[in-house]
Order: sequence, then C-alpha cells, then structure tokens
Amino acid sequence: MIKTFNQFTKSLNEEQTEIIDISDESVYPRKGEPIKSNNFFIIHHTAGLGDAHDVVHTLNVAKNKKGENIKLGVQWVVDRDGIIYKTLPSNSRGAHVGVSTGDRGAPPGISNSNAQGVEVIGKDDPDVLRHGKTNGDAQAIAVLKIIKHLGYTRDQIFGHGEVNPGKMADEGATIKQYVMDHWEDQLDLSVFDKETTGDIARPIAAGGNQKVATIDSDLIKRLIAKLKEKNFSQADLDKYSTSLIAGKGTNFKAGGGFPKENMIALEKSMDKNGITNEFARKAILGVISKESSKGGSETSYFNTSLARMKEVFGARITKYSDQEIEGWKQLGKTEFDHKFWEAVYGGMYGNTEPGDGEKYRGRGFNGITFKENYENLQKIYNKTNQALGSIDIVKNPELLEKPEVAAEFAILYFIDSFKRHSKDPNNYSDLDSAVTDYIRSNAGWGTSLDGAVVSVGFQKAKAFASSLDSTATA
Repeated sequence: MIKTFNQFTKSLNEEQTEIIDISDESVYPRKGEPIKSNNFFIIHHTAGLGDAHDVVHTLNVAKNKKGENIKLGVQWVVDRDGIIYKTLPSNSRGAHVGVSTGDRGAPPGISNSNAQGVEVIGKDDPDVLRHGKTNGDAQAIAVLKIIKHLGYTRDQIFGHGEVNPGKMADEGATIKQYVMDHWEDQLDLSVFDKETTGDIARPIAAGGNQKVATIDSDLIKRLIAKLKEKNFSQADLDKYSTSLIAGKGTNFKAGGGFPKENMIALEKSMDKNGITNEFARKAILGVISKESSKGGSETSYFNTSLARMKEVFGARITKYSDQEIEGWKQLGKTEFDHKFWEAVYGGMYGNTEPGDGEKYRGRGFNGITFKENYENLQKIYNKTNQALGSIDIVKNPELLEKPEVAAEFAILYFIDSFKRHSKDPNNYSDLDSAVTDYIRSNAGWGTSLDGAVVSVGFQKAKAFASSLDSTATA
C-alpha cells in the first residue's frame, strides 16, 4: 500500500499508471467472499469530502439506526482527482446497496450479491463535475473506465438513487449521465493491466462489442496433448467439444417476430447458467418462439370470439352459457377479466384464493400458469446463486413480465427439467434431437410428438431454430 499518496499522485502528472489497492484497510466482515454475480454496477457519492482512506474508515465504522456497528464495504473509490482505488479484494462482494424493489426505476432484485459499486468523493451529486478548474470530468472518466474494464453493458448501470428509496433520488445521476453520453469514447484502460477483475468479474453479454473473458490457449493446448496421451483421438475431441464450446450459439439474429431484447435476455441467461451447446440454444429459442417470445402476460380474451375461447379452454369455459359470458362482457373489460381468469384457472393447481386465477395467469417466455407452478419455479430459483437477487415471483408474479426475469426463470425451468430426468441439456450433435427433447421438457417428457397440437408445435419450433444463424449479430 502506498503511504505517501499525496506525493505519489503529484508525480503522476494527471495520469494514473496502476490501480491503488487499499483493500487491507477495510474491516468489512465478508471481505474476500466472491460476489455471486456481476449483473449490476451502482454509482454512489460520498456526500462529503476527504480522501479514499477516509471513505474506507467511514464504511468501517458505519452504524445502523440502532447505533450498532455494521461495517460496510464497497469495491471501488474514485477520489477528487479521478484516481481509482480498489477498496475490496478483486471480485469480492460488498455491502453498499439495499435490495431494490423496483420503485425508483432500477429493476427489482439488485443487491450486494449481484452488484459492484463505486463511491465517488463529492459533497453532493452535481459536485462531482464542478469542483475543480483543472480536474474537469476526471471523476466521471474514472468511473467509466472501471465500468468498461469490468465489461458491464449500459443497461446494467444505475445511480444509487434509482435503487434505494431511502437515498437522494439524484445520487449517482450526474456520473451515470456522463457514462451514457460518453459510452463510445475510446479509453486507455492500461491502468488496469495488473488487475484480474476484468477476467473474473466481467459478465458476457449477448450482442454488442463487449469484451470477453480471457482464454488461456496454452493451457488448452496442454490439456489436449494430455488427452491424446490417454488415447483420445481427434474425432473424440471433436465429438465432446460440441457441448463444451462456450458461446457457440450466441449472437443469433432476432427474427420471426421474436423481439431482439427478449432474445438477448435469454442468451444472457443461457450464458450464466451454462447452456453452451449451439443446438440446445437454438432449440430453446425455437420452443419459446412458439410459446410466448414476446413475453409479458397472457392477454385478455375480452375481444375474443366465443368459438375461440371454447377451442382454447374446452370444458373450462363451455360449462358457462354463451349468455353468461356475454353478460361478463357487459360489465366492462376489467370485470370481465376477473371473472374469465377465475373461470378458466381458478380452483386448481394451487389457485385456491379468489383472484388467484387472474393473478397466476400465463406469464413469461414459457407461459407459466397456476400458483403451484409459480411456487415450484421460485423454489428452483432459490436453490441457485440467485443472479437477479432476492426476488419472489409468487408474491410478485408480474415480475415475470420483465424480460430479464422471464429469461432467467425459463432457462432454470429447462435445466431443472433435464436434471430431474438425468439428461444433459448440452449433449446434442444435431438440431432434431435437441428440439425434440426441449419440446418434451416443456410439454412433459411423456408427450408424444404424434399428436396434432404437439406436432404442429414441433414443426414451428424446428423451423424457427433452423432459421437461426450462429454467426449473425443481434
């Protein structure tokens, strides 16, 4: 650690040459514990002056409302001159943000388990760009460099004021705006040359010109040599590498009415959860293309013909007379929806309370319906590293209408289904087999593809999957 910091920074002539690590000063009790995921980056300001050492000390002695010491921690600090400090070990979780509820503009579920943060020294938010005649945008540039080094995308950046209602609404807004306005600027990131955080913490996004994790090609060559020593032929290597090539199916071009943002969200979730086989990825997108690629929630049947309602819901709707259903419509769309969803979904599969039929209607990319299924999916999510934070789709089913949430739960559903049937979700060397299994995973493993409805669905899914170009850009 550099003790004579003021003398050192003056010698830099406004160019920092390496990150200054003062993480040993932090007493945050979970320091060094790996962060579960890096889905978000939060911009704070200190609401006071001082230097980076003062910031760490303030976090060390932080107290809650009861006066108890809670020892906080943040990953990065940017001082008044734009000098970057690392204040926790590389890729460590911190304690700098409360769990977001979605009330301020940021998505729900942001937490310390999935977000890194930076404290920018300044007495208030606008102060970070107006405090000095010579520093100019130094602090904002430093934050942009950290973000670019870690590999975040624009939609992962939030000011603290957007996340937690208890904070000033504009906290982080000034620098966030600078980051958005200067996103395409060419930056010199050599200050991070001695850091490993870019390789460890960087989330790999589908689409765009993101940086990717470093691959040690020499290590791979040595591993291949060792495998050949064990009598693995080149043909064996080719066969098994089919399901091991990470990102083989990324950057598919959206088409066929499949919204681009939804395809990107699904591919991000596949990346995070280890679905790497190109045929498997195409099959998933194919199945979702025929289910609900637009996401959201099951739409109202208010303007749907009685004949179509009966075709879709059969006995669940034919038990009501045409006159009765028309009577619902006379009450207006809102009341019709209440009565209709309760008629077709109420009183079954966990929908036991009045209103459950509407509350747990079809949502997400694979049309999750009924409270029991919402509960089962929530249990699956709770057993994972909870990449989206502490969210609850049973209490808040409308969360499944958000692309990133719908994508995560759809992919986790497929993975769990394959696991329960002792099948490898990546073990495919042709598209037909992949589509067949993913169709059965979605519809039920005992489902025959000979039935009219399933057969049509299979053909639609296969046609869409076949149209995807693995070399296209989103």
